[in-house]
Amino acid sequence: MNNKKIGTLIIIVCSVLWAISGICGQLLFSRTSLSTPFLTMVRLAVSGLILSGMAFFSNPQKFLSLFKHKKDMLNAFIFSVFGCMAVQYSYFAAIEASNAATGTILQYMSPIFVVVTMSALHKKLPAIAEGLCCILAVAGVFLVSTGGNIKYLSISPEALFWGIFSAGCLAYYNIAPVSLVKKYGTMEIVGLGMLLGSVMLGVLVRPFGVPMEGVDFVAIAEIVVIIIFGTIIPFAAYPKGVAIIGSTKSSIIATSEPMSAFLISLFILGEKYPPLSIVGFFFIVLAVIFITLSGKKENNDRK
Repeated sequence: MNNKKIGTLIIIVCSVLWAISGICGQLLFSRTSLSTPFLTMVRLAVSGLILSGMAFFSNPQKFLSLFKHKKDMLNAFIFSVFGCMAVQYSYFAAIEASNAATGTILQYMSPIFVVVTMSALHKKLPAIAEGLCCILAVAGVFLVSTGGNIKYLSISPEALFWGIFSAGCLAYYNIAPVSLVKKYGTMEIVGLGMLLGSVMLGVLVRPFGVPMEGVDFVAIAEIVVIIIFGTIIPFAAYPKGVAIIGSTKSSIIATSEPMSAFLISLFILGEKYPPLSIVGFFFIVLAVIFITLSGKKENNDRK
């Protein structure tokens, strides 16, 4: 197997693992009394501790050098709150209020937020192709949330809010730490960000003393899957896949995450979706693919 096939396989596996973690979250919320704050804090704390440990033992000097620069530490802290903590919390909140497929597909609107943010920062309108992708994505959200009937919401307002909020947070997550990642490394910044995010979530929400109704061996196994297979492995492996096949192809292949979540929830969990909501799912995925290709073409035109 050549390097490109290995890189493609890495991205696909990571995407499917992320989808499975969302499904596990949905199952936990439906069968146990565990809440979004508690599950988010546990995921961030354990994953952050392990990823930070891996980063430290891989290159102690590089990891510790971050703590010597106050400005970088401040930026890392801000990223931990508005990036790591906010993304994970809003993602699970959207799932708790709806299901894994809906929460994942709404979060995947993040490239639209990136386009809007960058256009605002540079004080110029997005390219025509990008504008059309934004319209397609908004149409997709409309269909997902209403099933095509403007008088009816097929998902709760809470799910819609958290899903779109999660997309905005994910856009920030992808934009904000670029300089820090280049300087210190992905695992170092993401691991520390998760660890600090878990501490802040504990301080702000205090999700302690949560009732453990329904928490059995299966529930514990699902939490382990979320932490190890849905967080540590993909967050550690995904950058390696990107390094092999590039960010554009990776972004397109990563749309297998919402599609995997959708197919699992449809055929295995037996979720029911209005036909036009399914069309909306595909609209959002297509918008992400087209906007990624549009960005690649724009970059090539500048060279």
